[in-house]
Amino acid sequence: PGGRSDGQLPRRLVAWAALLSLLPALPWEAAHAQKLLGVIPTRPEEMPSWALPPKREPPKQRDPDVPPIPSENPFIRNLQEKSWKAMPTERTRSYLFDEFQKLQPNPFAEEKDRRFFVRRVDNADIWDVVGNDDKQSNFELGKIVVDTEMSNADWTVYMYTSQQDQEAVRSSAKLMGSIELPAALKAKIALLKS
Repeated sequence: PGGRSDGQLPRRLVAWAALLSLLPALPWEAAHAQKLLGVIPTRPEEMPSWALPPKREPPKQRDPDVPPIPSENPFIRNLQEKSWKAMPTERTRSYLFDEFQKLQPNPFAEEKDRRFFVRRVDNADIWDVVGNDDKQSNFELGKIVVDTEMSNADWTVYMYTSQQDQEAVRSSAKLMGSIELPAALKAKIALLKS
């Protein structure tokens, strides 16, 4: 309302904008500002205390390997206990997922080129890497099942059902390698479980 519909600015507005753009360039304007305001401080040590932002301590970062202080609220304390018990699994799952992305960077790989982790029975810290054909045939035979502890909505991890099935699959399948948890992560997981 009140503006022009043709998209051009009124002549008076253009004239005022041109006039105002010249003001800072005039020497009397800078001298007048310094006279009225004094020298404007630019460094924090020159500024008055009331102009500085309040000093705040950074938030204390909680050590992720130490459990949180139990809450007085029983509901929250119960949630803290459940989440702390899940920490070893979450750390292991996170490490496996990082290794999986290194092993198979393309999430849209064809079915025949996909790789899967299968947890060993004799050592729960080692996973065999198998291809899709070996995984599918042994899954149908019941030698490999879904590991519900390590699997989530994003990806699936498998496990051998018994020592005999593990030996049979390892002797017949074409293994593409194996993944083992590093010693530092094993030590942290042991600390979390204690």
